[in-house]
Amino acid sequence: MDEDSVEQLKRLFLPRTFASSRTWTPPVDVYRTPVGWAVKLDVAGVRLEDISWQIEGNRLVVQGVRRDICVRRGWQVYQMEIAYARFRRTVELPCDVSQATVRVEQYEGMVVLILECTREAEG
Repeated sequence: MDEDSVEQLKRLFLPRTFASSRTWTPPVDVYRTPVGWAVKLDVAGVRLEDISWQIEGNRLVVQGVRRDICVRRGWQVYQMEIAYARFRRTVELPCDVSQATVRVEQYEGMVVLILECTREAEG
């Protein structure tokens, strides 16, 4: 099924606000760690290679895409509630993290970005 057909089905069967949405916003948890910060995103079904991030002063901007990989030949959409689209999430931290080293870990559908800061940058 091509993307145009999927969009038409979304418009027919899903609420207008969801069907017209081109992006989604994953929920996040933010933790203070002994070496900086950890930002956990609920991005089940998103591959690590489909995620990127950048740091702008005290802001961490994470973006990516969740793709529908379960569709098979002969399947017909009956109900769709999971957002398969691009996402973008900005998290503001209370200090400049532009010099932080970022490490990425993945746990059961969660992606954790660990920002290791120098003491001077943590303020």
